[in-house]
Amino acid sequence: MLIPIHEDIRFRPSREAQAQLPISARSLGHRILAPGSVEGPRQLAKPKRHGMFQLFWCVTGQGWIQYDKQRYPIKPNDVAIYTSNDAHHFGCDSEWEFHWLTLDGPGLVDFFSHLPFKQQPQNAGPCPISLFKALHQALADTSKQGECHAAAIAIEICCRAANPSQNHNMQDRLIEQAEHLLQEHFQDCEWNINRLADELNIHRSKLSRRFLAAKGTSPSQYLQALRIQHAQQMLECSQLSIAKIAHACGFNDPDYFSRSFSKMLGVSPRQFRKSGLN
Repeated sequence: MLIPIHEDIRFRPSREAQAQLPISARSLGHRILAPGSVEGPRQLAKPKRHGMFQLFWCVTGQGWIQYDKQRYPIKPNDVAIYTSNDAHHFGCDSEWEFHWLTLDGPGLVDFFSHLPFKQQPQNAGPCPISLFKALHQALADTSKQGECHAAAIAIEICCRAANPSQNHNMQDRLIEQAEHLLQEHFQDCEWNINRLADELNIHRSKLSRRFLAAKGTSPSQYLQALRIQHAQQMLECSQLSIAKIAHACGFNDPDYFSRSFSKMLGVSPRQFRKSGLN
């Protein structure tokens, strides 16, 4: 059984979320456990229509988590996960402090399939305690708007856990510089990834590998997304021609702009403006 020295847990009031969200925050907690605490093994209680995901983020001390018959230590800055298919089994031999949260929702499986979580614990940098506190406060708001706010915070926590290179203490300075340059120059038709690599004094292929590892997308895709995002704003807020918008968003060729826009959004720029799909 668990032997809590400190325990603060908050649950969403209803078993099923009120807001029709693909992912919802279900519960969270902060625990400090005494030596000899053990939980499980037991299965997570599954929501009626979809699965569940639980994340632990170690603050101080050391605990352990077990999957099947394999036990792994959890040290400070480590994160560990459970899904509703895993037997819930964890504990500690010395005092252990951690924050945890659970998510559910119909989009849960698809969302987490794109995050590089491993079954065994992994170092994710210092626990974002301020975000867990913000989530605790958001779950106190029982409205649909409160659920939306809580979901956004919980997703940010999970993304930080899965991508430690984006945490403030572990940020890759090169990637910060690359993002800044792309955001500063995306409207320049002559700006491309070769120019970016030259500015950063790094080979293009090496830059692409590091950017992809940190951001989950290539620098060329990131640049294209910035341009299309700006085009959507201009289509909504201006009466400029498609050709002028294309040029203002970094495209030399209006036809290529239209093809790229359609490929990303499923409609042409003209259809987007006419139908008010923004």
